[in-house]
Amino acid sequence: MLRIAQLAPMVLPTPPRTAGGTERVVADLTNALVDLGADVTVFAADGSRTRGAQVLVAPPAATTPGAPASLVAARESVALDQLVSRAQSFDVIHAHTEFFSSAGVGAQRRAGRHDDPLARRRA
Repeated sequence: MLRIAQLAPMVLPTPPRTAGGTERVVADLTNALVDLGADVTVFAADGSRTRGAQVLVAPPAATTPGAPASLVAARESVALDQLVSRAQSFDVIHAHTEFFSSAGVGAQRRAGRHDDPLARRRA
């Protein structure tokens, strides 16, 4: 069974009650992957509900009036720390966050991996 971690934005619950496109995509993707038999864990803001396992990190930033980008970044940093501490438990890690989406790519490059998996598809 494929073990997948999804890192959702910490702005709204996943899925959101109203607006919030990325959070809705994370929820729909998680539910579809669970339906296909994958073991999915979602690292998301408190109040999130999907059919995957939940790691609820912090209150959504949107509940803080006038939440600055630094608050979102701080909450996503906490989520990323929790995810990294459990990284060996997953076959795939998918980050949907604005601030840390490229963190894994940077880590791969620092570790000596420079290939582009999508390049094979484009060729």
